[in-house]
Amino acid sequence: MENTLVPHPLASHRTIKRTLALLENHLREPGVAFTSAAATRDWLQLNLSGQEREVFIVVFLDNQNRLLAHEMLFHGSIAITEIHPREVVKAALRHDAAAAIFAHNHPSGHTEPSDADRRITE
Repeated sequence: MENTLVPHPLASHRTIKRTLALLENHLREPGVAFTSAAATRDWLQLNLSGQEREVFIVVFLDNQNRLLAHEMLFHGSIAITEIHPREVVKAALRHDAAAAIFAHNHPSGHTEPSDADRRITE
């Protein structure tokens, strides 16, 4: 049998957390902002990876699209999460955000929006 190194899941999780911390620090530097859809997607994928249940995350930005904060506001089941707009607005006001990015995951891996996804974004 061939000797191969298999990363331990906990080590991978720690690596992702360190990478996210570095990225978040970078996004708080002057002149660095969420300016491309690709960078935003990559950041969200890192933050949502490993979630076993649906979560709804909000990224709060200043008036130059720099990261102020992010919160996983709602946690659901493996197939659905309930979103309360009032709580989203309260969180945005608490962070004094000029802009916000909303996202949620599909732990099933099914990437097509559900009917509920479509309704919440109308």
